[in-house]
Amino acid sequence: MSHTTWVVLTDGRYIRILFNQGEGKSLLTLKADDSKALADLSFEVVRQVKVGASNGKASKQKTDMQLLADFLSSQLADEQYQKLILVAPQMAIDELQGELNDEVKQTISSTLAEDLLATSVDDIEIKLADSLPG
Repeated sequence: MSHTTWVVLTDGRYIRILFNQGEGKSLLTLKADDSKALADLSFEVVRQVKVGASNGKASKQKTDMQLLADFLSSQLADEQYQKLILVAPQMAIDELQGELNDEVKQTISSTLAEDLLATSVDDIEIKLADSLPG
């Protein structure tokens, strides 16, 4: 049985998810069009920015990292992935890991403390070659 590995790229504000289904080292992009849960996450992040800015109650809103942690937890429960690779500046990795529950933390196979959000998938595959299955 192949395992799906998600590569979660973030800078603390923006989120990009790539995945590998255990064959080779290639990564595909998880798109909001293909994942209702990801579309909902994207909507919630954008909505919070508008709500927080308009009423000054951002402190009662969940942070982007809390939203991402909730998303990762729900997607693990739905068996959408088995392993995670976190790619972000160290401060963002630390913040995200502080929000993750134990079950999600156990799926983290590696981390890379770099901001690769704007990097091509080909270059990310090269950087993560040792961390990807296959």
